[in-house]
Amino acid sequence: MDVKAVSLGDVVRVLEPLWSAKPTTAGKLRGRIEAVLDWCRVEGYRPEGPNPAAWKGNLEHRLPPLARVQDVEHHVAVPWRDAPKVYRALTADRSSHRMLRFIMLTAARYGEVAQMKWEDIDLKAAVWTVPAEVLKSRREHRVPLCDEALAILKAQAGDRPMRGLVFRGTVPKKPVSDQTLRKLLREVSGIEDADVHGLRSTFRDWCADTKRSREAAELSLAHVIAGGAEAAYWRSDLLGERRELLSEWTAFLAA
Repeated sequence: MDVKAVSLGDVVRVLEPLWSAKPTTAGKLRGRIEAVLDWCRVEGYRPEGPNPAAWKGNLEHRLPPLARVQDVEHHVAVPWRDAPKVYRALTADRSSHRMLRFIMLTAARYGEVAQMKWEDIDLKAAVWTVPAEVLKSRREHRVPLCDEALAILKAQAGDRPMRGLVFRGTVPKKPVSDQTLRKLLREVSGIEDADVHGLRSTFRDWCADTKRSREAAELSLAHVIAGGAEAAYWRSDLLGERRELLSEWTAFLAA
């Protein structure tokens, strides 16, 4: 179709079959259509006016909210007792192996590590500061780095200038892809559906089963307390306590 001719009805026709069956895919697709049509309008390929793929004041009146139709997505996790075996298998001198080890050590999300830049890291203080715009919570988050994590960063830097993305992949100016890490994790774990995001659950299960501090565990995962009396007490980010927790987790992984 000519982009000038794309209407609200056309967008609904494309999205509707996916909206309930594959809501995550449908949400991403809607966003991409909106972005493309916005670009077309700015460049003069579409007339001024509402974007037929916009959600607010537009598709929200034709399709139910994704939160209502989307099932909770459970990421298949490596059992915590198997985590050391997985960690020790990541021995290759490659960005993908180092990145997956770093994710395991820090219990960070793939997207946070993928967007990590050298300027976000204070090697002397052994702290990685995740910018607010990278996080789901939209709050800056400090991650304590143990000696093992620092060694991975130094190996990743090699002799290159410490600028830009830390874990660059084979495509220039792009990080190692999530598909690459997912495939690697499944190979070394032997779990067919293992998911990189599930490694956060691996860490959390270890914390719970070994009676580690709940507060330190939740803050290590950059979880936000919704509100109420409990949230009022969580004004500190417990950096020291979290450093100790992640050091114990590292010792378990590398034992």
